[in-house]
Amino acid sequence: MTNLNEPKLFYRFRHMEALLKGYNELENEYLYFSSTKELNDPLEGYMDIDFKGDKIIWTNFFKNYIFSLFTFLRIFYLSGNSKELTEDDIHVRFNSEIKDLCSSKDDGHYKIACDEILSNKLIKYIIENYSIREMPITKNELNFILVNVHIYILSGFNKIDVDKGILNLDKNFVNERLDFYLAGQDEIIKSLEKLKEAKDFGEKEREIAIFMEMFFNNNAGNLPYSNNEFSRSDEIRYKNFSLLINYPKIYLNKLDEIMYLKPYVACFSDSYNDLSMWGYYADSSKGACLIFKSVQKGNDYYLPIERTSSLNNDSINVNEIENFDDMQLKKVEYSKQMPTVPFFRSLGRETMPNLKKYWYMLDDKISKTVEDILDESGIKKWREEYWERIDEQINTKQENWAHEREYRISLVPLFDDTYDTKEKRRLRYKFDNLEGLIFGINASEENKLNVKKILLDKCKKHNRKEFKMYQAIYNNVTGKIDIIPIIFNLQG
Repeated sequence: MTNLNEPKLFYRFRHMEALLKGYNELENEYLYFSSTKELNDPLEGYMDIDFKGDKIIWTNFFKNYIFSLFTFLRIFYLSGNSKELTEDDIHVRFNSEIKDLCSSKDDGHYKIACDEILSNKLIKYIIENYSIREMPITKNELNFILVNVHIYILSGFNKIDVDKGILNLDKNFVNERLDFYLAGQDEIIKSLEKLKEAKDFGEKEREIAIFMEMFFNNNAGNLPYSNNEFSRSDEIRYKNFSLLINYPKIYLNKLDEIMYLKPYVACFSDSYNDLSMWGYYADSSKGACLIFKSVQKGNDYYLPIERTSSLNNDSINVNEIENFDDMQLKKVEYSKQMPTVPFFRSLGRETMPNLKKYWYMLDDKISKTVEDILDESGIKKWREEYWERIDEQINTKQENWAHEREYRISLVPLFDDTYDTKEKRRLRYKFDNLEGLIFGINASEENKLNVKKILLDKCKKHNRKEFKMYQAIYNNVTGKIDIIPIIFNLQG
């Protein structure tokens, strides 16, 4: 039975490579904070996004998409076959200086294209219907829509660029392809009408996806870019062309950049006896499990973690000050569904002037979707909800992972470069909070000896009189891991 006066313990599974010479986490008393891409859950960082918004919001959404594609096409034309482009060349955030510069330098191409595209029958239909839609608008559905609208927008840009002499293609061919696409828009609109009757949205979404995929596949091969000059044998051009074809999906994924910076997490469990976790996180039980003693405040648990700040000094250029902050270990909640994020109310990385100018206002009118967050009282409530959603998104996982009984300490950067390298994400804990360590079943004697040497030196340095050390063993009755104490002589 646990003594209620004893601090709650948390367990962190590690490979020996991380603890010893690979990264020296044990020697340096580091906690490494992983990016979502480094974690083994494929849905880590996934957001269930709802794109509901009114007419102002949706008009501005398409204006942003058009401008994003417009800027990428300029890079695409300039690259030719000499430079391989990447997803980093696709942008979704633009400040006013960039937009004003591009708009003034392009001889009116962007404005002409934008006006023509926004007056298109299908685009107008999508904006009108999405602006009154009650049912959630998912990223998957929006991708189906953009994939087919994308062909039209590209064809529209082609026509303008050919007319202006920027693109050297046969004018009749470009006009025929545009006319062919426009003739098929009525079929797309008919398929979208089915959504209004949908009770089981998932089934209708699948039907529409099948239709739109067929429509896209029938037309993508007819794009001016996809003729023989962009054959697979020309690897750079082919890869650049692939970016252009897959643009809608890449664009939608990059919209996360306008909402949140990706968090970094250090993962713990309140249990050490799950065999699968020793397999996942401790190198098939060849590693070890660190035991941390938490600090309790009310019903919450914390670990002191070093946050280094720098101060300018007249005699010393930079003076680093060590600060240990109590960072909360937050319990992961397990659910069948991930939290839903309202996209247009979650654009927390944009400045308010840019939000008003490019997302929330049109012709001096404010979007009803967000008007409550544009005054002083509303912005305070919005900020609270925004950070609550970040916290919920970080600490929610699919129920398949419930056996891990996970807790997390998270870092949410305020700027892109705050934790952009692995070195910046190695933060020190207090050695006094490292209560003990459990060796995995398959840990080698050599590694165990090296760990003991490090811990002996550290205990002497920190004047520790006790350090708990255990050996993991398999219990064939319970099918779980048990531990047995190891005598660890701190007197050397």
